[in-house]
Amino acid sequence: MLVKNLSTRPRHETAVPTEALRLVRDTTISWLQNNSRHLWPNSTFSQIDDGFDWNLLYDPNGGQGEQRLNFQYLRANIDPTACYTLSVAGSTRYRMRPNETGCKNLFVAGDWTYTPYNAGCMEAAATSGVEAAHALFARHDASLSLWMQFVYFLKRIARSICRLLISIAIFGRRIVHRVARRQ
Repeated sequence: MLVKNLSTRPRHETAVPTEALRLVRDTTISWLQNNSRHLWPNSTFSQIDDGFDWNLLYDPNGGQGEQRLNFQYLRANIDPTACYTLSVAGSTRYRMRPNETGCKNLFVAGDWTYTPYNAGCMEAAATSGVEAAHALFARHDASLSLWMQFVYFLKRIARSICRLLISIAIFGRRIVHRVARRQ
């Protein structure tokens, strides 16, 4: 992947941040032009024309077309510290829940959000995606059926039981190692 190559290039190559940001901008333009209508049906001029309606982007300077993208926040995560989220002791309280962004209709997902795992792994990212989907579903269908509430409750119980069993297994393993060392 090109961005991965940019993040591993030597620090003395001062053109890397500019090159990475250009890549992000080009990718964003391409994605908005080709895919935005699938996520936001009213973001294109018509169903026939896939062209993104750039006037939907906020620009107090009144830019035209793709220039409006200049006022949006784009970032290329090429710094080593930006390429991976650590899970150091005491940092869990700072993780954002998928549905608690503080912005209406914004849900986030990724291994950097608050999940039962709170570690950089596929399981955390997948769980976060499920949590975001549940939050999105609950947001758009506030009157969840009793059955869905029951299923969600069972899921929470199952997750708690899994955490308990993992804790017991870790504790048991420690005891076995202590007994083995004494013998």
